[in-house]
Amino acid sequence: MIFSSVIFLSILFISIISIKNGFFFDDEIFNIRTVSSYNYSGLWNYINTEDVHPPVHYIINKAAFDLFGSWEAVKVLGAILNALGLAIFGFIAFDKIDPRARLSLGILLALCGTTIMWGASLRWYAYFNPLFAVILGIILFSDLSLTRRTLILAAGIVLLFYVNYETLCAAPVLVAAHLLRERKNFRRSDIIILLVAGVAGFALCLPQLLVFIEYARGHGANQTASFLSALSQIAITLVVGNAVFPLSVAAGVYAALIAALGVYFLFVKPKSDIDWIVLIGLTLGTLLMVVTGIAMKPRNSVFLLPLVFLIIASAVAALPPLWARAAIALIAAFQLLGAVNVAWHRDTLKGSFNIDYRGSLATITAWKDQCKGKLIVFNHDSPLNYLLEENSIGSSSVFSPQRGTDIAAHPGDCVVLTKTYAGTLNGDEVATLYRMLDNPALKQVAVKQLSEDRYAAIKSWVGKEPFPQYSIEFVEYDVTSDVTLPAWTGAIKRLDEGQD
Repeated sequence: MIFSSVIFLSILFISIISIKNGFFFDDEIFNIRTVSSYNYSGLWNYINTEDVHPPVHYIINKAAFDLFGSWEAVKVLGAILNALGLAIFGFIAFDKIDPRARLSLGILLALCGTTIMWGASLRWYAYFNPLFAVILGIILFSDLSLTRRTLILAAGIVLLFYVNYETLCAAPVLVAAHLLRERKNFRRSDIIILLVAGVAGFALCLPQLLVFIEYARGHGANQTASFLSALSQIAITLVVGNAVFPLSVAAGVYAALIAALGVYFLFVKPKSDIDWIVLIGLTLGTLLMVVTGIAMKPRNSVFLLPLVFLIIASAVAALPPLWARAAIALIAAFQLLGAVNVAWHRDTLKGSFNIDYRGSLATITAWKDQCKGKLIVFNHDSPLNYLLEENSIGSSSVFSPQRGTDIAAHPGDCVVLTKTYAGTLNGDEVATLYRMLDNPALKQVAVKQLSEDRYAAIKSWVGKEPFPQYSIEFVEYDVTSDVTLPAWTGAIKRLDEGQD
């Protein structure tokens, strides 16, 4: 009980610090705007028509917001569920694993910045990942009867499917683990129950599966990537995670450690029955994620991390004591670094997660207070634009939900140009936006840069596109004569038409 309590409290503590220090990232803003625009039935219908994800996590978010009245509180709910799911996984596994593996497993579960970052969010993974972890723990370790585990498996897969279609890759992992664990114990009645539960589960998923098939016909390419791209992304997520920049020295040292432990696990360590089940499950899940191309997004593979943690812990447990202590120390140091990065929003793999939006608001608010007239902020950053709207600060953005009009400015007014990573825009589109403010009536008076990206040069080299040294830069202008400035809303027709 102490083991799982420490895991729960550690995850929740780090998550709350992260929520307090941060804001919403770009995908969360989409969630907020979408959920706020519809009632429950309208939201269900809209998501099933226009979105790549099933509607359940949107419905949960809407219900939670209606209950708590705060989107930050909804993020805390996600953090609690994530902490609870991983703590339950640890609780179920505790008595079933090698006692020497418990410390390293506990460290990985309690301090993994990757699971914390994606868990304390408004997106589907806040619900999918902890639910998968609980089902996996029950399937692998629970002493419940075979019939009960079969029913939990079927019900869990249905719930997972309505949270995210990634269940098409996750469900085979759970089914394989269930079949492998009980391969010697299945009686005829057990097989009948398994088949009936499977048919019932499929029938319950079928309506949403048909929705997915219809949507995927026209939009599937937006959610998948090439084999090599998917393979590289899932390797990063499962080895070093998303909380530490993967091309840093720390990530390199940790990757070498995990590679060594992996080789030791595969070729040296005598493997228990559970070791083989975990290894087969992880291999199957990885192959499915890569072959389908879904692993293109780092967050998509996070649900597999509990399997990775079990393999790492099992390998460490088999090492000689001195080597085991050294490995545990390195694991703890790296995971703590990732947890600190997530708590203070720095050096993670998610660009908009690292931006100091609260500092950005403070900068703009100070300039607004000093401005003699009105202040208008031009930006192509979805979270910033939402933050400005919430604080009643004038803005013009390609991500504004409502079409804007050209802006008449007069002497005494102030204009702020926001420069951030292009994101969904291409370089030409960003250049077009910036040129729209190339006007002799605007006199530059101040520049403020926030959230320095220590890895901008490496990102530019690897990505073969320019990454700014600072995640966000504000350029303030005074208006020196009457001028009409073109609105950025609707300036990029591709976005205005809903193409992304």
